[in-house]
Amino acid sequence: MRETPKHAEETLRRMEEYSRAHDNTYSVPREEGHFLHTLVELYQPKRILELGTSIGYSGTWMGLAAKEYGGKLITIEIDAAKIKMAQENFNAAGLSETAKIIRGDINRELKKLAGKFELVFMDSEKEEYLKHFRLFRPRLHKKAVIAADNAGTHPRQMRDYLDFIRTAKDFDSVFVPIGNGIELSMRK
Repeated sequence: MRETPKHAEETLRRMEEYSRAHDNTYSVPREEGHFLHTLVELYQPKRILELGTSIGYSGTWMGLAAKEYGGKLITIEIDAAKIKMAQENFNAAGLSETAKIIRGDINRELKKLAGKFELVFMDSEKEEYLKHFRLFRPRLHKKAVIAADNAGTHPRQMRDYLDFIRTAKDFDSVFVPIGNGIELSMRK
């Protein structure tokens, strides 16, 4: 992993402090952010889709890696206050041209999206993961990677998604015990 630019590292640290002080921000742990950054660095997806922006922490990690090769991040969030904070954080990290936030309900916004995605990071309502998957599946690149957050901390709430993806014939899936636990799935 390349060294994070100083202004971006300062932005990440501020978001971490904010998340510790505010229970409603739901940011991934730092080691999970590193993992997502490394995943983007290695795979170099042209288009990344994030479901659940919060204040932009995980998006910043992925966006910093994507910026290095010209990749783009599209992230969906419904909460206006979180969107405002996320946009400020993306701007402070130098990602205003890399990260685009769509405001709205994920289920509605997924139906409007065009184009293909090589990487999808799900960190929204856990009970909705399978529904979200079914909505974005037609927009997956033929070798797409899906990272579903909270597979370690909330497996019961996302049981239908986990059961489905782990038995899907067109995906290889593995649990990665880092941070909140990620179910990492790659299209065959």
